[in-house]
Amino acid sequence: MAKKVVRRAQSKKTAAKSKTSKTSTKKAPARKRLDEATLMDRYPQVVKGTLAFNTSGRYKGKQSVKIDCEFAGCRTRREVATSDLFQISMCEPHVAEARKARRAEARKAKKAA
Repeated sequence: MAKKVVRRAQSKKTAAKSKTSKTSTKKAPARKRLDEATLMDRYPQVVKGTLAFNTSGRYKGKQSVKIDCEFAGCRTRREVATSDLFQISMCEPHVAEARKARRAEARKAKKAA
């Protein structure tokens, strides 16, 4: 009977050790928020005065800005998350148009080869 008590006590100790080793006491690093001047230096399509932190909607919990479409003659503005600025430079209709043109070019190249 004494052996059972000892075994139970040991199992409680090992359970306590495993619980403390699994939990982490480190805090996640704070996210660096970008300022508008830095964004405008890196990305010329950003419109001045449009940087905002969204608490609801499509970009909930993210910073977003408005950009001007870089397609020739188009002055349409589009809201995008700052994390997507490196890959977005046109409004949605012109992105679709450019994608369609790339696909047609690829088809022509494939047929010619």
